[in-house]
Amino acid sequence: GSVTLEECVDIDRKLARSAGRPFNAAVCAKKFKHSGGSDTEEISLEAYVQVQLSQTQPREYIKMAQDLRKNMEHCIVVHERQQKFRVELIGLFKELFAFCDWQRDGTVSQDECVSLDRQIWSAMRREPESFNEDASTANWMGMDTDGSGSVDEDEFVTGQMKPITPESYEATCAAVTQVLVDIKEART
Repeated sequence: GSVTLEECVDIDRKLARSAGRPFNAAVCAKKFKHSGGSDTEEISLEAYVQVQLSQTQPREYIKMAQDLRKNMEHCIVVHERQQKFRVELIGLFKELFAFCDWQRDGTVSQDECVSLDRQIWSAMRREPESFNEDASTANWMGMDTDGSGSVDEDEFVTGQMKPITPESYEATCAAVTQVLVDIKEART
């Protein structure tokens, strides 16, 4: 495993804050660059641990371990919450796929996908003339990973999930839920 220089600095910032120590991002970045890292390269976890241990007095090991434990527990809670919303989001995209598959053949054609995108656009109360059909078509083509000319449910869900970061799963769930409600209302 490895971490980026930015991640090393972020971890150090959290540890310093937790321990009530002053923090200087430039000094922190310099110590990791000196250990073989760079702005663009990743730093091995072994190198990261070695730098941390070389900068820490033995009497601080217990406090550092406690700080790390608190940060790891927080990371685990955040990760579990993100995974909960990830699973919910996958279910929502499957429901959206069912709306898109008007022919009920288990695949979404380009026309079906563009029509759904247009419907979502309207449901979001955007000006119909500002809908970009070319962008919608390109999105559909990107989802057709096997080049079959149609998108199955797995391709659809994967294509929808791809640009979404874990940090935005919760907000995206809320947005997709609202779009589904709007589409259901528009179809009734």
